[in-house]
Amino acid sequence: AVGDCLPLRQPRRPRACVFPSRKQSPTAVLPRVAGQAMAENVASSSMERQHALLASQATKGLAETEELAEAALKEVMALMEDEAHAGAHAPYCPIVYGSIAFKLKPVARKADEAPPVITPATHRWTLFVRGVDGSDISHAIKSVEFKLHETFPEPLRVVTEPPFEVSDEGWGEFEAQITVRFHDDGMLPVRIAHHLRLHPQPGQASTHPPDAPVVHEFYDEVVFNHPERLPDHVAAALRAGPATKAALHRYAHHFKAEGHTPEADLAQLAAAQAFVAQETARLTERLARADAEAVSLTKDLEALGWSTAKCTRSTMAPTSSDASAGASRR
Repeated sequence: AVGDCLPLRQPRRPRACVFPSRKQSPTAVLPRVAGQAMAENVASSSMERQHALLASQATKGLAETEELAEAALKEVMALMEDEAHAGAHAPYCPIVYGSIAFKLKPVARKADEAPPVITPATHRWTLFVRGVDGSDISHAIKSVEFKLHETFPEPLRVVTEPPFEVSDEGWGEFEAQITVRFHDDGMLPVRIAHHLRLHPQPGQASTHPPDAPVVHEFYDEVVFNHPERLPDHVAAALRAGPATKAALHRYAHHFKAEGHTPEADLAQLAAAQAFVAQETARLTERLARADAEAVSLTKDLEALGWSTAKCTRSTMAPTSSDASAGASRR
């Protein structure tokens, strides 16, 4: 009971932290300095071990990732070989998808008539998916969905019989989504993004006739791999091809993809290569002229006493001729 009344004993402070006077020997702080150095060494070695462990784990993970990537690549290559072998004898359906746009004549307004609240349409356009040279594609294609810009009424329009196309009027270009579906529901649909073009491209504006429509279309082939997996009547229709020839399209004389042949592809590639070579020569000549002009300007600046390295005038004292020229300018 007496012990409970005794005052608590204050804990003794570490000797290394006691500084009774300013004249204390500096050896008193050596234990603390040694402790700090030891702690730093321990921390450094611990960090090195952690870095080594992380590097080892990263190397192991990289090796595993490379093995998985190599296995996936082999699997994809084998699948591509199977598809190529199957596609060599698979039926296919050549199609042309795109758009054609005609410029509308402006509607005349009276002098006292207020301008319309809604921007009037400037073009009449048609989005389409059709066969080549008027061929019928309904033996392979069941329906085509055209998803227009959301500002159009009924932006999703479905066409279930040829001609697979939609027409409307507007004033702006947009990207339309085209979905091609086939007679067998087990076949995945083909989705195409097509930019509805109302105006000719900048490089073609000068050569495009003012009253001619703007045609933006592409040739493609839908290949039906593994027709043996399809129902018999669907596979037979695909192998037989179009049974009838479609009626001549009303814009057939404007289309550019008619009579698609490998020779036409080669001619188009040759024209593109010639255009690239012409543009390269033009830009090379332009760059050479720019380099010559830069050299000439550098010489002029050096003659005027300007340093091209720092773009600052030299600090040499002006001559009497410079002083007189400055006075005459003032």
